[in-house]
Amino acid sequence: IMSALERNDLTRWHPKASVLLVHGTKDHTVPYINAENAYLSFKAAGTSVTLIPVNADHSETAISFYLLVLMTLI
Repeated sequence: IMSALERNDLTRWHPKASVLLVHGTKDHTVPYINAENAYLSFKAAGTSVTLIPVNADHSETAISFYLLVLMTLI
């Protein structure tokens, strides 16, 4: 398990495209600190990255994310 976690560590990978992270601050499934760590790591590597915190849990954040995506398409 540890080997798989190390291979999939986002702090060692940096996207070339812009990234939008939307994450719930009350998320207990995937803790918000994960999004903060990814944001800081991507930013340090020069990636164009935005982090939008949502005052919600895991499933409630999905609704905010989908609405945000739909608004940018209109």
